[in-house]
Amino acid sequence: MVVRLRPTWLRARGVQSRTGPSDSTEYALVVVDGNFAGRTGSLRDIQAYQVSDMRYYDIGEAPGKFGERGASGVIEVRMKSRSSQ
Repeated sequence: MVVRLRPTWLRARGVQSRTGPSDSTEYALVVVDGNFAGRTGSLRDIQAYQVSDMRYYDIGEAPGKFGERGASGVIEVRMKSRSSQ
């Protein structure tokens, strides 16, 4: 069921890793407030009410902004500041 519901834009096109999903380069990298947070599984640790903005950079534009680590795409998350919560 999860595979059916997962948006296709979260998956990169290209080489699949034989390691576990958390180490796989098949999935987009998550960057929270400029800090690398891991792969898409790390989004589970973020509460929706804390998110100010989210943006997806596809495999064409992510390496230019985030370097080689962003080759599978990047989900950039900006958190609300503490004063606005």
